[in-house]
Amino acid sequence: MDETETTVSVGVRQLCCREGTNARSFQRGRENLRHAAQIDAGEELFRQLVESEGKAVLTASATEQLELDWSASDCRTQTPDGQPVTRMYASADGVLVPTVTRQEKDKRRATVRRNRKQMPSAKRRRLSPLGPVKRGSDQRYKQVYVTCLYDQSHAHRLVGVTAGRVKGLKRLLRREAARRVRLRAAAQRVGMVDGAVCLRNTLEGLPLELILLDFYHASEHVGDARRPRPPRPSRGWTGCCTRCGTRGTTASSSNCWTGVRPCAATNAVRPMTCSNTSPPVRR
Repeated sequence: MDETETTVSVGVRQLCCREGTNARSFQRGRENLRHAAQIDAGEELFRQLVESEGKAVLTASATEQLELDWSASDCRTQTPDGQPVTRMYASADGVLVPTVTRQEKDKRRATVRRNRKQMPSAKRRRLSPLGPVKRGSDQRYKQVYVTCLYDQSHAHRLVGVTAGRVKGLKRLLRREAARRVRLRAAAQRVGMVDGAVCLRNTLEGLPLELILLDFYHASEHVGDARRPRPPRPSRGWTGCCTRCGTRGTTASSSNCWTGVRPCAATNAVRPMTCSNTSPPVRR
């Protein structure tokens, strides 16, 4: 891609990456690029541009060449009583992403060879020979881990991705938190997880004060607690728990959910009672 990068401007490469990441396929991405910017690029060239730029960003991030213009000390907010404080959140989650299988790679190579045969012989001779087909994925979807370090207002946010399983997730979080955003500089450091034990154990390796259950999964647990099985909480208890979870402050959440655990917790975070209302009643 060195020769290609010298002939394609930075602006065109940026447009290719934007359209390529927003489209479901490279074919659809190049069509969107042609309609949006009147740039007609071949599907193979479009794919090479998007993949090479993505690999360059991952390499720069792994070697700490991407500098940030902010750190944890810049993540300022206010406590419920109006006192200024620096607060930062750390979260991680696992998601499934589509991969390229060997069958798809063979199909892509057949398309490239067919297109080359249709080219004029003079143009075809100038092309470099095709390399061996790279090994494809054994599954259609693979799990990757996404990390996010952000402040209360989401004005500062750093997102990272790794396919290195749990060990790779730990390395990524330690590097991003310690070296890039300087997490210890924040007065309040909070972790957010969905209740998965592996994610909670990973966040416990960071200098966090609390690890909380995110509101989406917390509301699911509240709904499960209201199902007809003894003991069954009252409707008022459920509503109070939901309101407390939407207040948006760490103080109110930690005071309401007794399921909030410090980082030394050994059980999965699961809110079961609310201290701002009467205890659950049996029916």
